[in-house]
Order: sequence, then C-alpha cells, then structure tokens
Amino acid sequence: MDNDVIYEGTWWNPDKPDHRVLGRFTFSRDSGVELELHGNLHEAKAVRVRSPELPNLLIGVTLRGYFVYVLHGRWGGMSTSSGPNSYRSKVKAQMAFVQKGIGPPCEFKEAEEVKFTELSVDFTHLDQWFGDYWADIHIDSTEDYQSVQMNCHAPDPIKVSLDECDLTFRVGNSQKIKGRKRFEIELEALVGVKFKTAKTVRECYDFIHLIRGFITLGLGAPTYPAQIFGKVADSQNLEFLYQDGIPLRRKQVDGGDALFELTAIRDDLQEYLKNWIAQSESLKPVYDLYFSSRYNPHQYLHSHFLSLIQALETYHRRQYGGQYMDESEYKAKVREALIAAIPDDLDDDFKQSLKTGTLKYAYQYSLRKRLKEIAKILADEIPGIRWLDTREGRNIFVANVADVRNYLTHYDPNSDIDTSSGRLHKLSRKLEMILEICLLKEIGMSSEQINHLIHKSWKYKSIFLLD
Repeated sequence: MDNDVIYEGTWWNPDKPDHRVLGRFTFSRDSGVELELHGNLHEAKAVRVRSPELPNLLIGVTLRGYFVYVLHGRWGGMSTSSGPNSYRSKVKAQMAFVQKGIGPPCEFKEAEEVKFTELSVDFTHLDQWFGDYWADIHIDSTEDYQSVQMNCHAPDPIKVSLDECDLTFRVGNSQKIKGRKRFEIELEALVGVKFKTAKTVRECYDFIHLIRGFITLGLGAPTYPAQIFGKVADSQNLEFLYQDGIPLRRKQVDGGDALFELTAIRDDLQEYLKNWIAQSESLKPVYDLYFSSRYNPHQYLHSHFLSLIQALETYHRRQYGGQYMDESEYKAKVREALIAAIPDDLDDDFKQSLKTGTLKYAYQYSLRKRLKEIAKILADEIPGIRWLDTREGRNIFVANVADVRNYLTHYDPNSDIDTSSGRLHKLSRKLEMILEICLLKEIGMSSEQINHLIHKSWKYKSIFLLD
C-alpha cells in the first residue's frame, strides 16, 4: 500500500455479527491501524468501568462496500459522554486486510483462521532487477491520428518450484484513464507465490522477508514490499495493510550496485532460492546482521562496521565451526587446570570473569583466526583482490579489522587505534564485499561464477583496488 487510507463504515465482533457500531478506519505504514469506534462494541447499553477484552479479530464493512479485517488489536483509549453513541473507543493494531471484491465477507472467527494459499507481492525496484523490458514497446497510429494502438510484449515469466510453494517472477500491467485526455499503461514486476499448504499471516511475512533478502542481495539495494495481495481458501483476494515504519523509495536505484540480474540467473534460480531458504535457519543471525546494515543506511558508521564483522564471525562459526580442540576434552584437560591456577588473592569478580568468560570459551577460534581462514579461502578462489592476494596483505587486513573491532567494543581510552570515518568506511566496504561473496557461495554459485560477477560489478571495482 503506497498511500494512507481512510474508511468509514460499521464494525462488529465476528462472534456477535448482529451488533454493529459505526467507526472510522485509518492506516499508514508509519503508525499502523487506528480504528475509532462510535458505540459500545461489546454491549448495547451498559458501559463498563474496566476495558472489556478485545477480540483478536474485528470485521468491518466500509461505505464503498469493502470488507476490512483487523487482527490482534489493542485498546488505545476510551471515553463516554451524554447523548446517543456516547461511548467512544480506539483500537490500534499493526495489521489489517481489505477485501475489495464483490461477495460476502470471509467466514473468519479468529485471527488464527486467516490463512493464505497464494500471494502477489509488488517489490520496489523489482522491475530494475528484472532487466530492461521497455525496449519492446511499439505504438502505431493511423494517418489521421484517430486511432492509436500500443503493443507491449513483456518478458516471459520465470517460474521455480520450491518445497513449500511455486514462485513466479512476472511483469504485469495496469491501465488508468485520467480525465478525458490521458490514458496510462503502467508495467510492474511482481512475485507470485502459490503455497502447497495454506500459510498463516506470520508464515507469509517470514517467507516474504526471505524473498526480499534474496532480491536485495542480487539488486545491491534495499527493496520493500509496496503492495501485497493474498488469496484465502475461499478464493477471496485480500490486500495486506501492515505497519513497518519504512518509507517507500520508488525512485530508481543505481544499477551499477547490482551483483546479478534476475534474467542472468534464470536457469539456476531454483537452485539458488532453494539453498537460500534451506540456509535461512542456520544462517538467520548472519542474514539479520547483514540486512540490518543494508536497510539502515543512516546508522552510525561504527554500528555498520560492527554489524558486518559480527555477521562474518557468526558465519564462520556456523559454517566452519572453529575450535582449537573439542569442548569436552578442553573442559576435562585444560579448563579445570587453568581455573585451578587462578591465584586465590585475585578480586572475586575478576576470578568469576575468567571462569565464566575468557576461560569458558578459550577453546574456540578467536576473531583473528576466523578472519584469516575466510581471507585465505577468498584469496585462493577469487584472485585479484589486492588486499587479500598476499599473506602479508591478509595479515594487515585482519589485524586492522580486529584492532578496530576491539576498540569499538571496549573503547580503551589509552588506545591509539585509528577509527576515523574514512578508515571505517574502507574497512566496512571490504567486509561487506567478503560477506556478500560468502552468501553467493552459500546459494550455490561456483567460484568461477562469483569471480565473473564481482569482477564485472561496478560496485566492486574500486574495492578491489583499496589498499
């Protein structure tokens, strides 16, 4: 939903469909749903001193004939006055659904009954990731200009079959008549999802979040679900209204930031998406940390740096392990001996810190060790990165990152580590590049494919040459 919406209508509890009250429904992406009710939703006459329990689903019908479903609302205030409809209350919620089609309302009784079999998602900038399809448009007119014909051939849909659903990336169109002098055809790229078993609202959003992340990785820029439509079991289409607090950015993004276009990977898309989703559970912290830095461009530079280094450290731990010795062997042979060697006259808090912190995890690789391993793997598989090509270069890079991370974690006042914005920016760009290469490996791209992609990417050309 691009714009805020306002609906006037009547509202009811699905358990009491015959008792309805007037209400005004408003929604925005920033503040979410607010429903102002003019009357007592629960009792026709009596007014309770204490707030009655609010059902997890409210249904309304607007003056336009739309049905609206508000899920998991909470009371936002109540008031009473003399006169008719003196009882006023407000309901606030994060999500609602609008049914604009002709027909009766869906027979939901509880929020948990709202499940979807299909989705259609309009992601911002998806048309740019799809590639250039505007070139294949032809406009013909008669000699007297009394007749005009437009022909537009959209690219063929790209279809993939996953374990839980079938996905279709397609280009659709909508026509608009503005007044009597203007007619517009708007093309937009969409993602269609057909689930093999109906999914709850939470499951739908989790899946959309995964697909959004994959598109962002390839596009090289954040994308947002501008509009979402879902089909429930009785074939009714519902539009999602969901508070996310994210302003839509419809303007063009820099195409030079893209790692790969959708059409360039269409033959391997099914494999890549399967791997992306299959890894989402084990690599969820990595995904979250990486995308938190991508979707928050105005965060402090040191926070951006720390998110990236934490993502890389977590990635190595999840995918490569990294232990100097087995944990049980360490506990039996080393840890107890180290604890026994702690002097008795040390401060109690210091001793406890050693036991539960430093000595507890000493068998695991340090950050420096993990970075060295990742840097060596990349140097072997992706030649040409100046600051990783030699052992000396890798050691300098690892030392710089580790020193900066340690300073930004502890802020030692006696440290002389350079944390200027210029240095943090350089290191962050390098870390982002390494992390994205790791993610490309995880979706199934070969070293040769990754090498080709990043060497032709405008985004990485300058990073390759950084000192």
